[in-house]
Amino acid sequence: GEIAQLRVWNVARTEQELVNNLLDVDPESAGLMAYFDFNDGIPEGDNSGISHVLDNTSNNFDGNIIGFDLDGINSNFNQSTLPAAAESTGVLNS
Repeated sequence: GEIAQLRVWNVARTEQELVNNLLDVDPESAGLMAYFDFNDGIPEGDNSGISHVLDNTSNNFDGNIIGFDLDGINSNFNQSTLPAAAESTGVLNS
C-alpha cells in the first residue's frame, strides 16, 4: 500500500474541516501534533541511508522508518497522484 500523508491531531476534526484540508494543511494549525508528507527521499532511488521521516510541525515528532528496503520501486519513497490532486505528491510505499 501507499500512504501519502499522515497527520496526528489532539482535537476532534469535523467532516467539513477534514474536507477543507484533505490535500493541504498549515503545519502550524491548532491541535496538529505531527504531520508527515513523506517527501523526505528520492522517488524510487537509493534511500537506504534514511532512517526517519521529518515532522513538518514545529513539534519535531520525527518518525522512525522500520521494515522498509528504501531502494528501488518497492518499499521506498515514490511519487503518486492522489485522486483529488492536480499534481503528484510524495508517498511511502510498502
